[in-house]
Amino acid sequence: MKHRVWKHVAVVAMTLALTFAEFAGVASAKPADEVWKNRAVTIQAKNPGTQLVRTVYWTAKVKRGLKGRVVRNTKNTRDAKIGKKVKIKSGTKVTIIQRDYHEKKGVSQCMLKNGREIYIKNKYLKMIKPLCTGKSGDYSVATKEAYVNGTANDAGTGKISSQTPYLIWISLDKQRVNVFTRSNGRWVLNTDKVWKTSTGKVDSPTFDQSFKSIFRVQKRDKSVLGLKWYTFVYGYGIHKFPGSGMNKVIGIKPVSHSCIRIPEAGAIWIFNNIPDKTRVWVW
Repeated sequence: MKHRVWKHVAVVAMTLALTFAEFAGVASAKPADEVWKNRAVTIQAKNPGTQLVRTVYWTAKVKRGLKGRVVRNTKNTRDAKIGKKVKIKSGTKVTIIQRDYHEKKGVSQCMLKNGREIYIKNKYLKMIKPLCTGKSGDYSVATKEAYVNGTANDAGTGKISSQTPYLIWISLDKQRVNVFTRSNGRWVLNTDKVWKTSTGKVDSPTFDQSFKSIFRVQKRDKSVLGLKWYTFVYGYGIHKFPGSGMNKVIGIKPVSHSCIRIPEAGAIWIFNNIPDKTRVWVW
């Protein structure tokens, strides 16, 4: 009897410990891209008339019931205390506003229907689809230049500085590839070097890891496994859209296996003109 009691106590203690660790992980984890989301808000506020730039959002379902802590509340002012625990039922649909790409070990920032923002571990999320907005149009030139210059030069950090006169920004939300040239210490958009793209689909996304300085052009090859005009970037590449059906998805829907697919003219131009060590900004 005594042995059974102690065994029961041990099981309860272990369960509580695991539960605490689970909640603590959700409450304390923070996607590294949070800094870039906040900075985009600041840049838009400093540049009246420009649009707010964001990365791609994703829809997902919660696989099991759990509890999370409120990170931020943007709509419902009731019950909006930061840090308050909230219950989330299995099957609840959420919008991922900052996806952590570390597969099941990652913790993504999610928004509920009532506006609460919470962190949920990827292993409890079933990814459904990306919510790209490229079909409705692109950012304005003023928005693009304000965003890139504000992000690159904010507080002199040079976080997305490039070692060449060029910089490429891949907008995951708008599904666009944008080429900038440095002029008098400022990044200027080459308006004739903006191409619609199709990036990584839901189960093989193009990583939104812009904070990593290793995202630079590395080398080129005219064909890699049948993919033509392939410009290597860390982890994936920019290349000609393969096969047919391009016009149905380009600039609208991510369908690749992580790479950045663009029209052949764009792939050839980047292949021939963008030097190694050029920074590639993905957000």
